[in-house]
Amino acid sequence: YGLDLFGKQLPEAFLERIVDVLRVETERMVRNMAKGEAGWSRRYHYHDCWVPVFGSGIGRLALLPYVDEAKSWLGVVSKEVGEILSLQSEDGAWNEGVAPLNYALGPMLFYLEGRRRALGENAFDVPWLRGLSSWRANHLLPSGEYVFLDDSTSSGRYHGETGGVVAFQLYKIAGELGDGLAQWQALLERDRSFLKDYHGHGWSFLWYDPAVSPVPPREDLPTASFHPSWGQFFSRTGFSVGASVLSFECVQPGGLLAQNRIADGLPIETITQNKHAHYKDRATFTYFCEGEYFFRPSGYFRFETEFKNTLTFDGKGQSLSIDSGGRMLGVHLGEGDDYAAARCEAGQAYDEVDGLSGFDRTVLHSKSDNALFVLDHVGYSGEGNHRVDAHFHVGNEMSIVTGKDGSLIITSPNDRSCSLIQVCGEPTQVEEIPQPVEPFWYEYLSCYDIPPQDLEAMNQVDVRFRFDLSGSATLRTLWAILPGTSYEVSQHTDATGLYFWYQSPRGGLRLAIVPTLSTSEAAFGPVLPTRPETIFILGCEPHGTIQLALEPREHDRWAPVLNAGEQHTLSNAGTAML
Repeated sequence: YGLDLFGKQLPEAFLERIVDVLRVETERMVRNMAKGEAGWSRRYHYHDCWVPVFGSGIGRLALLPYVDEAKSWLGVVSKEVGEILSLQSEDGAWNEGVAPLNYALGPMLFYLEGRRRALGENAFDVPWLRGLSSWRANHLLPSGEYVFLDDSTSSGRYHGETGGVVAFQLYKIAGELGDGLAQWQALLERDRSFLKDYHGHGWSFLWYDPAVSPVPPREDLPTASFHPSWGQFFSRTGFSVGASVLSFECVQPGGLLAQNRIADGLPIETITQNKHAHYKDRATFTYFCEGEYFFRPSGYFRFETEFKNTLTFDGKGQSLSIDSGGRMLGVHLGEGDDYAAARCEAGQAYDEVDGLSGFDRTVLHSKSDNALFVLDHVGYSGEGNHRVDAHFHVGNEMSIVTGKDGSLIITSPNDRSCSLIQVCGEPTQVEEIPQPVEPFWYEYLSCYDIPPQDLEAMNQVDVRFRFDLSGSATLRTLWAILPGTSYEVSQHTDATGLYFWYQSPRGGLRLAIVPTLSTSEAAFGPVLPTRPETIFILGCEPHGTIQLALEPREHDRWAPVLNAGEQHTLSNAGTAML
């Protein structure tokens, strides 16, 4: 940066020394880049690839007026930059989470700025950058924390001179693209206080454009969004303290763009050697409600499936094989509706599990009640005994007690609670397994100035539900997560389906149905204490229809009737709200 910004003003002897050092250093990096011999080479998703690629590019741009071969070496860098950008989608998603993005994005922006000044290019016309601020804002929680997917942190900060600071990067995106949402986030980060903030002050001074008006996310961000490149689905009810936020994800290792390029010769290490992306997190959700991040991501370097809010089978988790499966089947963003939903298929992610014939998961976020429904559908074929474990991770500071209705009541030290209710016809064993941060990683991350609250967020307890199955078997389980503890809940399971209902504090009965009928004959469900105001349907064929009626009974009670009454259209997630 010294040569680039101040070279013409430096003493000649000092200038020659800087040029010589920079020539040697960048040539070594570019040779490694060209040969693919460095540990970071051709790992195009990996932030420790971005830093030397963009860094050597900055060096070569600065050397253009002084060193003849700088132009040819810059061509090598440009090719690698092209590979990196070819794997970034216009949906703005990134594979390592919000915090490591800081570490990689800064050098990229310096490089693009250098190309514009040195070569006169319109370097910031990058579709991925245009979607980035929305993707990042989807991770914001009402508490001021972030959804910390992959190797991210709850503070949204990472280590290093650029990794620990954020505002200057968002100022640059805002100024270059006229992005008011990026400007709003930059101002938000400016007003926070972290150890490394001083590293960004100079760049913030240079890159802040006061002509760009900040646009708060409540004005610019949809309440639900889907980023298909990394199979990430977000749904929220707002940004106030009482809002709820859901994240849900499922995609093959490497993401859609890398998977689509394997046949074209994409270096396989791009997928197999990206150590900061968590590929064993297919069909994983996290959930924030009542001012607390009750169901959390795993955190830094906690890759194994047993650390995720998903399922394991026969003691085995998901595979890292590049051809292991996992994909979103459909999403319902719920524009104009009171709910959003998504459905994924993740059975092929467990390629080491014998006899597993399928696993798909549906999430449905009811916005008026800040309620979440999670439906798991598992199938086994063949013989033998099998074990299915459902994992729900909460902070170790939370208390967990069993309510009179069998629900688990999870309460924070701030006396905020949510209830986790299981609806299933199979017997279940429940245990709580501590999963603290290992001492090595605690010390390692502390040395990197990771804020203490980020380390505490990773100290978790795995609330584990265990099912035992035999031979060819099908398991359907509906999980309901309700904020607070004041609900009257009931459930029923039979051959027609899974039924769960509760009295909403907003008034009216809410009913969730998972139909399991294999015939077209009319079938009665349970008798309800009153007529339901809202009925949620889960687990049906996407884009299909369902026939449902309500039949009155004595004393103003009602019974749902499947395969009778009016036809209702289902979303592409196989859900409906009636």
